[in-house]
Amino acid sequence: MPEIDLAFSDFERIYADLPPAPLRNRFFEENPLQGKKRAAIARPATTSIGNYGTGPIRKVFSQPGLFAGALFFVSGNTLYRRDTDGTTFAINGIVYGEGEVSMCVGKGLDYERLFIADGARLQFYSGGTKASGIVSYTGGSDAAPGDQVEVNGTYYEFETPDGFGFVTDGVGSSSNPFKVAIGGTWDVSLDNLRSALAFDGTSGQTYSATIAGQNLQVTAAYVSPELTITARIDTAAGNLYTLTDPVDGGSNIQTPALGLFTGGNNHGLSGIEMPDGLPPTQVGTLKSYVIVAVGSTDRFYWVEPAAVTIDALNFATAESSPDQIVSLNIMQDTVWFVGQSVTEIWYTTGDLALPFSPVSGRVYDRGALPGTVVNVKGTLYLVDQDYVVYAISGGAQRVSNHGIEEQIRLAVAAES
Repeated sequence: MPEIDLAFSDFERIYADLPPAPLRNRFFEENPLQGKKRAAIARPATTSIGNYGTGPIRKVFSQPGLFAGALFFVSGNTLYRRDTDGTTFAINGIVYGEGEVSMCVGKGLDYERLFIADGARLQFYSGGTKASGIVSYTGGSDAAPGDQVEVNGTYYEFETPDGFGFVTDGVGSSSNPFKVAIGGTWDVSLDNLRSALAFDGTSGQTYSATIAGQNLQVTAAYVSPELTITARIDTAAGNLYTLTDPVDGGSNIQTPALGLFTGGNNHGLSGIEMPDGLPPTQVGTLKSYVIVAVGSTDRFYWVEPAAVTIDALNFATAESSPDQIVSLNIMQDTVWFVGQSVTEIWYTTGDLALPFSPVSGRVYDRGALPGTVVNVKGTLYLVDQDYVVYAISGGAQRVSNHGIEEQIRLAVAAES
């Protein structure tokens, strides 16, 4: 039986009047069981996210560690977030335009942000509001022994320390709550409860020695007379967290009337003003700086670490050729600016006044058509002005054939 050879790429050469060899939505893998030792595998579809918004899907983005691994995608003019459990919801705000959308991450010890450039606006998303509840006192001088506060299923009970200043142990259940030291005033006692949640007091004295660490569901802050307890998550599930006072011996503890946290799950985009109203087209993060390329120019700005504003003087110019920046890509510890005719590489200097500088001798005489630049595991793939696909790493290597190049040329001509 004759074997039918498989084409490794789509090939159609109209100019040479050659028969087409189509390859649709597949990729190749080795297959030792097949005569030619290769197999064409179908690519997975994206129908699940295609059901959201008006379309088209303009961007899909995810980065490990950002918002607990959530997936973000833009459908039409709406940004969506999909959490790892499949929960998907729209984020309030507008992603402008109809073309390419660029995203990157800004993350620090106490913040995480998704930056978005759409060719008209620079915006960021910093998560939703987190649900919270308040514990306060309404009278009396202090908590009464046996008073309890329940925080989403974990129970804490106020107790008078023994003669040596210690409180007894507990397991956090309704029948055997963790113990919190009564401090002599409401301010001290409620701050001791805050310490029990934060695990920053003296174990065995401020709270039960059996408390082994921070409460992983909530954070807490005390400003007299209110102890504010806040969910760590920013989704609707936080509004279901419970906060009650199941035992209030002195009728002096006040918790939410419905016994639930409130105010969580409000998600929206925030804007960043661009100097002179310039249009941001590309963003990328390097050494905690967010780099912003400006459309139709060779200029880029940067947002300083942890900031959400741009200093009008924080800019530089990709100078090796006076062409427009088509794409910026972070490659290891450098940023690659792909222009219309050249690609140049910059690095971080460590100088706060001038944090970026070009790498001497690292300029490639290959530019790109807009929307064609892709970073695949440290190798940059692009379509240059001659419609040739190149892979750029240590050098520029052509990876397309004449058939692919002819199809790209015809597609560009059809759009122009």
